[in-house]
Amino acid sequence: MQALIDGTALSVPKSLVAIEIERLRQGALRDLQARGIAGHDVTLPTQLFQVQADRRVRLGLILSELVARNGLHAKPEQIRAIVEARAQSFEQPEVMVLWYYERPERLAEVEGTALEDNVVDWVIGKSKTESVATTFQELMTDWKTV
Repeated sequence: MQALIDGTALSVPKSLVAIEIERLRQGALRDLQARGIAGHDVTLPTQLFQVQADRRVRLGLILSELVARNGLHAKPEQIRAIVEARAQSFEQPEVMVLWYYERPERLAEVEGTALEDNVVDWVIGKSKTESVATTFQELMTDWKTV
């Protein structure tokens, strides 16, 4: 996904970044509260979330355009297959399948997974790879700088 971000020149609307910053900030506060820290006792400056919010908005815009231009939308059969695969780890898989289909927000998570799979498959199909001989030490050194 980083390659998509790096390869795309894009102006990111400040209003979308601000919305994402607030969403991330609220999520962090909920997480702190779940850990027993009162949210009203904590101040989380928006700057803490700036880089992550910018990246998420940028990637979201790029992915939305890729999906729209290339028809990469999640298909009902993909969603069903993911739901059924996840349900298999439960004692009563059919009950879990029904549970997913009871609420749109549950299916939206699965749809996101299918959509991501479609984008990754599309990007891989368009990518070119090159094999390069390297030592383990070189690989680990290069990995740290990425």
